Amino acid sequence: MISAWQRPPAYGWAIAGACVYLSGGFMVTAVFNIPLNKALDQLPLDAPESHDEWARYLRLWTRWNHLRTAACILACVLLTLGLA
Repeated sequence: MISAWQRPPAYGWAIAGACVYLSGGFMVTAVFNIPLNKALDQLPLDAPESHDEWARYLRLWTRWNHLRTAACILACVLLTLGLA
């Protein structure tokens, strides 16, 4: 095992990239997007309230998806810096 003072200088970037990916990419999907998908799946297709729920779903899911995308891009940048 490499001790703390023997790690490459860019090691912190790699750790930060992994943390950003796990929290912003994976956790957003697991905590927000998947439950929204499951709730939408339970809606009856022809019910009038389904239209309002679909509009709510689209707004929330898109917001969380944009956050997930930005987090994954940031994670890629941080992991690339960690390779240096």
